Amino acid sequence: MAMKTYNFRVVVEPDEDFDGNPAGWHAYCPLLEEHGASTWAATETEALVNINNVVRMVVESMLGACRR
Repeated sequence: MAMKTYNFRVVVEPDEDFDGNPAGWHAYCPLLEEHGASTWAATETEALVNINNVVRMVVESMLGACRR
C-alpha cells in the first residue's frame, strides 16, 4: 500500500489567561478543529509538537472510520 502525504495549515498563537496575562501557546488546525485538532502547551515548540501529534491522530481516526 502506498503511503500518502497530507499537508494541513496550523495556527499557533500566544494564549492568555482571563486577566490577559501570558499563559502558554494555543495551536489548532482550522480544517480539523471541529474533529478535535486543537491543543495547548507552555512553549511554542511544545505546541507545534502537540498539534502535529493531534493532527496525525485525527487523520488516522478519520481514515479508519472510512475503511469500516
